[in-house]
Amino acid sequence: MPLEIKGCRVLIVDDIASSGDTLELATALAKKVGAKEIRTACLIARPEGFTPDHVGLSTESLFVFPWDYQPVMGDAHLDDDPDKAGA
Repeated sequence: MPLEIKGCRVLIVDDIASSGDTLELATALAKKVGAKEIRTACLIARPEGFTPDHVGLSTESLFVFPWDYQPVMGDAHLDDDPDKAGA
């Protein structure tokens, strides 16, 4: 956890909150370095799991984000034509 957050208001964000272990660990580390105020947020939360301060969607359904299965593109851009690579 960066020491620069001492005395700051911090928002810790995760994509999915199930058990909440990641958000709880990050919150504990932020408190340890002296964050003034800490809030949590996630895009998807499980109804029976950890409840962040801010939630985009609460669902029991399986949710797969595009970044979970797509290869890392490095410096490539989405609009690049792979057939023109190296041309």
